[in-house]
Amino acid sequence: MRCLIIDDEPMLAEMLKLKLGSLFPEAETDMVHTASEGLEYLRTYKDTRLVFLDMQMPGMHGLELLKTIRLEGLKPEVIVVSGHRDFHFVQSAWRMHARAYITKPVDMDELESVLREILQTGKDTGLQEAETAYIDVPATVGVLRIRRDEILYLKASGRRAELVKTGGEHEMLHISLGEAEKLLSGKPFIRAGRFVILNETKVGGFIHKDHTVIMQHAGITKHVLLGRGAYSTLLSYLKAR
Repeated sequence: MRCLIIDDEPMLAEMLKLKLGSLFPEAETDMVHTASEGLEYLRTYKDTRLVFLDMQMPGMHGLELLKTIRLEGLKPEVIVVSGHRDFHFVQSAWRMHARAYITKPVDMDELESVLREILQTGKDTGLQEAETAYIDVPATVGVLRIRRDEILYLKASGRRAELVKTGGEHEMLHISLGEAEKLLSGKPFIRAGRFVILNETKVGGFIHKDHTVIMQHAGITKHVLLGRGAYSTLLSYLKAR
């Protein structure tokens, strides 16, 4: 498995190489320190499976390199490692099919989790999932890439949205519920009144007297209270399905 690290910080590049080697001894990892060197390498070794890519480097910017390799049909998995935390900047990387975005200083536990996820799946599958199976949202901890099928429901919390995952975890998003609805863009997510978005596939039952929807997944159960009108509309919608 061929891997490439493109970073103008030699110490960080060496640290990434050591981490990759400790997790996957079969990895053949090379390092370059400019984007132009990285492009030349990827054009030569088209079988490169994984790329660590810095953004701020002398000459060509990391985003420019990422755009170029995608336009040329090169399909390595790309992990962006950058000091940039701006959400719109991060979205640019996602649009060019970066698989993960890790901010500096690098958290080794986060890096290990990302590597295991990427290297246990096929390369082409990974690129397809990056387009269809995930949403990218700004949250308290930074930018989150969340699998759509791991979302149980979302609810409004002031001007923000709180996301509840199928494992029971709660994430406070730095976007409104309306903005979250646009990101989710349709099925299986349904708006239930002004304050809630439900994953239709996780609806497990109802408590009619309290206007409550029971959301369930793999042993996790959450009760979502709706207003009378929203509850009635939801029931009518689901019965018509």
